[in-house]
Formats: sequence, structure tokens, C-alpha cells
Amino acid sequence: MKFVGMCLDSLARSDFDSYEVIVVDNGSVDGSREMIEKKYPEIRLIKNQSNMGFAIACNQGIKASKGDYISLLNNDIEVEAN
Repeated sequence: MKFVGMCLDSLARSDFDSYEVIVVDNGSVDGSREMIEKKYPEIRLIKNQSNMGFAIACNQGIKASKGDYISLLNNDIEVEAN
């Protein structure tokens, strides 16, 4: 859960003009789903009841996106300005 928060905080601090954040929760049980819903209500959260696997989760996020460009991030990534 610690890494998810750090990743999402870094995205919130970014200076991107326009972007959307989609998180695919693959059946987590560590409280990260609830933390995301409470702290980041603007994020679209896809809730899988069980771990569907990395590739399926990525495809779910891509299908849910509306943007022209897509960047896939794991939860341990922190985005730097610019």
C-alpha cells in the first residue's frame, strides 16, 4: 500500500497539462483499494475480485482509458516533474 500512495502522490505533483489515472486493483487485501477510494476520489479504480494476472490487468486499464497516449506504471514508480 505504501508504494501505491507514493506513486499516486507523485502523479498528483506532476505538471502534466491533462491526464487521467486508472488503477487496476487485482484483488488486493492490504487496504490499498480503500485508501485509493478515500484519498484519490478522482482516480478511476477498476476492482478485480481476484488476481487476473499482469497482462489482463494492463489490458483492462488500456480499454478503460480515453487518452491518445498511454503509459503503464507499476505501483513502485514515482514520476518526476517533466
